[in-house]
Amino acid sequence: MANVKKLIGSLILVATIIHSPLAFAAEEQSQIESENQVSVISGESQGSPLDPLNPEPNRPIEPVNPLPGTPETGTGGNLSIDFASNFQFGQHPVSTKETEFFADPQYLVGGEARPNFIQITDVRGTGTGWQLTAIQSPFETETKTILRGSVLSFENLSVLSERVSENGPTLSAPRIEFVPGEETAIASAGASQGMGTWIIRMGQSEAEAANSVKVDVLNETVRLKNLYTTKIQWVLKDTP
Repeated sequence: MANVKKLIGSLILVATIIHSPLAFAAEEQSQIESENQVSVISGESQGSPLDPLNPEPNRPIEPVNPLPGTPETGTGGNLSIDFASNFQFGQHPVSTKETEFFADPQYLVGGEARPNFIQITDVRGTGTGWQLTAIQSPFETETKTILRGSVLSFENLSVLSERVSENGPTLSAPRIEFVPGEETAIASAGASQGMGTWIIRMGQSEAEAANSVKVDVLNETVRLKNLYTTKIQWVLKDTP
């Protein structure tokens, strides 16, 4: 009860002073203003691939490389390509008909399937935007025999972020068709767009993942029994 009494006594005292008819000098006040700062500097991409169906920063995934050898790691830095799927189109018999080959989805360690994807991170803190392009080489054998009449395309493209944001990058189109040797626009981010981590995925579900990266081969194409390989050079520019 001691604390309660002290509180009540103080209130009564204040009330008595306010209502007293005696005159008192005006209350004096002293003020000072402090200045406080926090400095935000450019960050560094962590480089860990996130789930293209449900990206969560603290739950990176482990993609499986479908091709022999060790896949390239991310570019690193404060504007980076963290990950890009490699595509495996499988084995197919020689045919004289026009055919289409679909790439396998991106498998994870553990066997789960996900859409193939590329992941971009911008932690420069400048908001100046960026541009992503790609250059595809022809499908060819080790002896440079080209699979002429073959066309690589991405279908069902969409962008997704680890956070809800309206300031994401813009796709050049929901479907992208490559011309070997030519630079193809994939996505771009204007001023104050594309900051943070963004995923560009081929397919918005496990079902779409199975038919969103394909190669069309024309019926007049001469197909020799062999292994054909193409490479995609992904280019991330710091200009929108």
